[in-house]
Amino acid sequence: MKRIIILIVLLFFAITLFGNSIILNKDKPSKGKWHFKPKKVWEVDSAGDTILVKTAKIVVSNDGTIFVAEQKAQKLLVFNSEGKFLRAIGKQGEGPGEYKNLSTFYIIDDNVIVPAMSRFHYFKTNGKYMETINPDISFLFPDAMIDKYKFLYTKSEKNDKFETEMLKVFNLQDKTSTLIKKIISKKPNVVSSGKLTIMVKFDGTVVEYNNNFFYLGNKNKYLITKVDTKGKKIFEFGIKSRKKIKLTEKMKRARYDRVVLNGRKMPETLVDRLIKNDPDLVPYFNDITLVGNFIYVYVKDPRDNKVQKIDIFTNNGKYIYRSDFRLPENLILKRGPVFKGKFAYVFAEDEDGERKLIKYSINLPNKST
Repeated sequence: MKRIIILIVLLFFAITLFGNSIILNKDKPSKGKWHFKPKKVWEVDSAGDTILVKTAKIVVSNDGTIFVAEQKAQKLLVFNSEGKFLRAIGKQGEGPGEYKNLSTFYIIDDNVIVPAMSRFHYFKTNGKYMETINPDISFLFPDAMIDKYKFLYTKSEKNDKFETEMLKVFNLQDKTSTLIKKIISKKPNVVSSGKLTIMVKFDGTVVEYNNNFFYLGNKNKYLITKVDTKGKKIFEFGIKSRKKIKLTEKMKRARYDRVVLNGRKMPETLVDRLIKNDPDLVPYFNDITLVGNFIYVYVKDPRDNKVQKIDIFTNNGKYIYRSDFRLPENLILKRGPVFKGKFAYVFAEDEDGERKLIKYSINLPNKST
């Protein structure tokens, strides 16, 4: 009998250690609050004759070069580590190496990849145009790039109440796709007015790719799953018993005040219909990124647009720090922070409405903290 009990105990520990474990942390970080203590290094508000107005994405390469997608001007801008403008990559248009709607891009080794209108434009980081690949599949847009020609994308299937998000890896060379994971979420909010159709989705999945692993975040459950590129689950982690923030009508309306369609604000009647169907609670988080040996989960608080809340986990999913990343100049955060080395990069707005790209030196947690 003792031998049987020992075997059962050993089996339990084997499943815990080597199986698909779930780590659900209490909503109380083990080491308390982390202070990044940002100190400004430099700031820029333009790139040549282009004024920075609406930055969609910031990427910093290993040598400190900064790539910025400026959505208002539809330009991919490049700055050196000192903030000096170097060049623009590609241009607006519909030909090879031209993009019609620049919203994202990826840096893979010395390649800059710009997906636009189901085409993929390839440049070198020095700005040289290389090629354009058209997979001949509509609405194919990456959630994360794995390598130069492979990326993760989401294909959705809807029923009356829910939406199944099928996360697949697509290969641009042989045009094959492989299913990684299926996630059930709520249907998006869809409103039409004349020829205009607006689809808004605040829940669903956040994807981060790092070092041959995907981190797939379920924003409505505060649960993040680490899987390999074949879809095999490594482990899951998250926070239990956290309360969601309730959205007021004013907070909902403020989100759409920033949306511009064809150079104009959205019609008030359209905003009213969207607000009526919007969820009343804020998703638990809005982004995931890996910084050193830690996993940073970005938590958006619509009540305070001057701070980015960040939950910090170890690489095995233990919740150790909570942080409020607040800029010292009392600026409004528009994009970021993006962490690279001992620096953070943000796109922010001052009290006069001027917007700028800013580099800060910061205090980072490390293995010994």
